[in-house]
Amino acid sequence: GNDLRHVEAALRSLPERTRQIFLLNRIHGRKYAEIAKAMGLSQSAVEKHMMRALEACKASLREPSPPRTPGNAP
Repeated sequence: GNDLRHVEAALRSLPERTRQIFLLNRIHGRKYAEIAKAMGLSQSAVEKHMMRALEACKASLREPSPPRTPGNAP
């Protein structure tokens, strides 16, 4: 549905590494420890990236996108 589009847009706005970590965890089911090892990060760094990604997703769902008004945007 529409929600996924918002989330995808939010993820695209994230730094590459943050997005990668989020996808590894959510899509591929990797544990934080596995991601940390694979990316040469500490587990707490992975947790911070995940929190940032989740915040971005939540924020994108909270904020309704502005109505598109063709032609007369400032």
